Amino acid sequence: MTQSESAEIVVLGATCLDVKIRPLAPIQPGTSNPAQIRLCEGGCGRNVAENLARLGVRVTLLSVVGTDLLGQRLLDLTAAAGVDVSRVILSPDHTTGACLAMFTDENRQGYALDDVNQLRIITPEYLLTQRELLSNAKMVMVDGNVEREAAAMALSLSKEYGVPVGLDPACVRRAYAIRPHLSEFYLVTPDRAEAEALLDTTIGSAEGALEAARRMVALGVKVAIITLAEEGLVYATSEGHGRIPAIRSDIADWTGAGDALAAAVLYGLINQMPVDEVMRLGIAAATLTLKSAKSVNPDMSLEQLYANMVI
Repeated sequence: MTQSESAEIVVLGATCLDVKIRPLAPIQPGTSNPAQIRLCEGGCGRNVAENLARLGVRVTLLSVVGTDLLGQRLLDLTAAAGVDVSRVILSPDHTTGACLAMFTDENRQGYALDDVNQLRIITPEYLLTQRELLSNAKMVMVDGNVEREAAAMALSLSKEYGVPVGLDPACVRRAYAIRPHLSEFYLVTPDRAEAEALLDTTIGSAEGALEAARRMVALGVKVAIITLAEEGLVYATSEGHGRIPAIRSDIADWTGAGDALAAAVLYGLINQMPVDEVMRLGIAAATLTLKSAKSVNPDMSLEQLYANMVI
């Protein structure tokens, strides 16, 4: 990849197999229970990268997979979607990551378990070897699953080259870990629980979420978005704030909606779109993903976003 063809966005984060379980009846312990079980490619960072590629962005993924067949399969599928996976680390000492999402028998969000320990291989020293890649990017996106020391190095290198950095916290525990660096991020896209962890506060309403987003901006974040599931999202920047309602739709699967939203927002930001339009693109991307049984909707495209966007 030459400098003229370098990545517009570099995504640093997890590549996983998503295992999705939906019980078909109330679960009874101690016996087998009927369920719908589906497998697909996933991982917060990988999902963001694939969504970006499907929106036409040149994107490079920095991640880790094992040297097993699963890892190679995930890389092949991600590359086929348009993501540059040439810099993903193949580790013979680690298995490929996995995330198990269990929904309720009413298809609501239940529990999620993940194995992303392989990301410990992404160290500050490794990121120093990616200095040129990071320096030529328009933005860098960090998945909260990355170790805090590596995230700090990504922030340091990006600051050196004037490249803004976004954060998708990925989960509440990761949000707690990254909290000391909150003010250094240009963009943050937590859900309500992750925002509470980032700010060490309680958010009881949409109005409280909006105040939390404004507080993030006061701390130094340039674009703060807090997603509120069926209530849409709230956002704040130094120039204003607002709330965008959710789009009502049938929900096939809850996994990956936040990753799609983050990708659409990144697309809008690097293309210098008006902030309100950026947020509506994000809501449209999340809605399109909720309609798909996969963690990234294979129909994701800019045309589909505008077709599904509420004006």
